[in-house]
Amino acid sequence: MTKREITLNFGTKEFKFIDLEHPNANEAFTTYYQSMFGIPAIDMKSFESSTEAYFNSVEKDTNKFEKHDSYFNNFTPVWLNLIQQRRFPEAEKIWKDALDIAFRWEKCRKLRIHKGTPYYFWAVTCFLAEDIDNGFWLMNQAYIEDKITHNSEEPDTPSRFFLHLEEDQKYQFFKLKLTEIKEFLNKRLIENYSTTINRIFDYSLFESKFLKNTQISKDVKFHFNLNIFRLEKILRQTKPDERNTIASLLYLEIIFDLCRVFEYLIKDRTTTLFDSVKNLSNKYKSTSLINNLQNSNDFNTANFMKTLNELLNGTYQINDLNLDEIEKDILISFGFRNFGAHKIEENKLIVNNFENIIKSIINSIFLSIELT
Repeated sequence: MTKREITLNFGTKEFKFIDLEHPNANEAFTTYYQSMFGIPAIDMKSFESSTEAYFNSVEKDTNKFEKHDSYFNNFTPVWLNLIQQRRFPEAEKIWKDALDIAFRWEKCRKLRIHKGTPYYFWAVTCFLAEDIDNGFWLMNQAYIEDKITHNSEEPDTPSRFFLHLEEDQKYQFFKLKLTEIKEFLNKRLIENYSTTINRIFDYSLFESKFLKNTQISKDVKFHFNLNIFRLEKILRQTKPDERNTIASLLYLEIIFDLCRVFEYLIKDRTTTLFDSVKNLSNKYKSTSLINNLQNSNDFNTANFMKTLNELLNGTYQINDLNLDEIEKDILISFGFRNFGAHKIEENKLIVNNFENIIKSIINSIFLSIELT
């Protein structure tokens, strides 16, 4: 059923918000909109009192969570106006203030308000401001709210669509950025894996065997997506000669995070990481690694930089055997999972070869997904 709307005009601009069917709440939002466009500042205590009255009035309604959404959605026209002006701190404050009001009501009444909508739009604000880490934290909070409200691990909501990188779903406000990330993931990473390594693997397979695989933890998917967003930003905003040893701390964080995803995909509780790498090698039918790989000192922290350099330049051998590209990728991923860089000299090798190292780890992840 279409919700009735209230229309307000300020000069040439028209704004519409949902009729909450509560006189005090509607009046409060009218005053709120007026305060954003020239009228003296709103009395937030009065606004919060009207909000509390609204939440109290819908508490026993069977569709109370939908009515919570309607309340929060009434902030979006003002928020969008700020976003269009790139006034991101003020846009974030809208959702922080709205959530603070909800938290105080929950604490007082010992009841729950559905807060998926404000978390989602606050997350989108962070992404638009290139604050990726906070954006993911907030999107995860939106997803947790949606799971509780809908009593489902796969709620039909924008936060879950975000997790699956589904930009074309209904109510997905963040379509443009998700389209950019999907194209980056597909063109820069998946196609590199399928062509360079000569594997039959495409985005639809990645989507079905990873993003939409219910056997894989949502936290792992969020972790992977977070680092794809980080990676896309780094490669888009910096040139190779602009990457330096100070920034290497972020590069190492991305490398280690993706290695944890790799470990999750190949390891179970009863096997060591080394044995899991051997198992993956067996699935890949790598006779070089199956028959000759040893948990040697080559992959200890003290020696790994030398091993990494040889793997990157193609001179590393196992028992005088040369390795193919994916075998080298597996060993680079295995080595980094146990590695901790301590010296600036070590970081220089990582910085200078960051994109190639990332491709190796991503290739190992894709192989793990492909062979599951």
